[in-house]
Amino acid sequence: MYYGKRKFRLKRSLGIDPDLLLLRDKFKERSASLSKLRKKLERNRSRGRER
Repeated sequence: MYYGKRKFRLKRSLGIDPDLLLLRDKFKERSASLSKLRKKLERNRSRGRER
């Protein structure tokens, strides 16, 4: 796993599965995109649009 320009081997050193960390990052990205969509829908509804 890379953090900035450094490479870390978390599975061996800390006993953390890197796949779980990647899932967490993906969840953050998905939730951010969903919140953007919700804001866009709220703005459109406040203007009287349905789409």
